[in-house]
Amino acid sequence: MSNVQSLLKQDARRQLFFGIILSSTALFFIIGIFAELGTFVQGVIYGIALGASGTALLLTSRKDFIRAKSAISVLPGEEEHKKIAKLPQQMYLGEEYRNLVPERLYGLDKQIYSELKEKDYFLRSFFRMFTGIVGSGVLVPADYKMVDGQGRLIYSLEKKGGFKWRGYVKDQKQQYIAYAEQSKNKATGQRIYQYIEGHHPVWSAEGDPYLAHYVIKDEKGVAWAVLKQGATSVEAAQQFEGLPGSLIEWKVNEQVPYSLIAFIYLIQTHHS
Repeated sequence: MSNVQSLLKQDARRQLFFGIILSSTALFFIIGIFAELGTFVQGVIYGIALGASGTALLLTSRKDFIRAKSAISVLPGEEEHKKIAKLPQQMYLGEEYRNLVPERLYGLDKQIYSELKEKDYFLRSFFRMFTGIVGSGVLVPADYKMVDGQGRLIYSLEKKGGFKWRGYVKDQKQQYIAYAEQSKNKATGQRIYQYIEGHHPVWSAEGDPYLAHYVIKDEKGVAWAVLKQGATSVEAAQQFEGLPGSLIEWKVNEQVPYSLIAFIYLIQTHHS
């Protein structure tokens, strides 16, 4: 069994477990309405919110059990790493989570270099109407298409839910090529993200979760970028006014692998 198949089964079991818990809790609130254990409004709001979150987790759990049976993963070195010839030194990652395109990678002149498009957008929008009450970013899974500036598919991305974040990357043949997960440096308290191909970490990002600045390095320890969540450039503040997002400062801005862009997108989905 490949590592990806094992991880997908872990995700499926976790999402099934929390899906059952949330659905059961939703039932408790709904029963409470009729038993007069709480206010009617409270029961309706939390009943629907928890029920929607639980349903989303149960549906994705079923999908992941099926995916785990047929998952094909590409061995490290077999995937041809696509690259962007050159990027601006500073870029802005705009976030519009209520739209079909929740993430766009802009130059400071507002030229679009890449987009993250949400699959099953209308279904997830229905869930999102309610799940924000109980923390949709942590709970609710999502699937995305990552495209370049011309709209051509580069990768498919998957984000898992259920109180533990994990992301996956698939190539155009829908073969799993990498996954990303998060941990904590117990000595410093800093949050660590890793992008792993096979058993081999290719990219890592480490930073203070409260400051939300992450230095992204390759496997050799070379810094490629700094991701500053919630920040913007002074020069482009007016252009991106009203658009929340994050600033990316490239340390290496030539021949940038798309896998690094995918990694940054996955980091951003952690709380989306």
